[in-house]
Amino acid sequence: MHGSNRISDQFSNTYIQAREARELAVSLEANPNDIQASKKWHLIADSLFEAVEMYDSMITRSNGK
Repeated sequence: MHGSNRISDQFSNTYIQAREARELAVSLEANPNDIQASKKWHLIADSLFEAVEMYDSMITRSNGK
């Protein structure tokens, strides 16, 4: 059980990091010189959100919901 809590905490932290990456990407959009960086941060955020969604789906299936 301890291991599952640690994994859950890691994915909770990943969700927070994904939100922060998205916020950074949006803030970079304000400066035309930062558009490329913004696009890359959006991709990072997308990947992090996808990982969290996959974990959530896996947990939901394993709990029989």
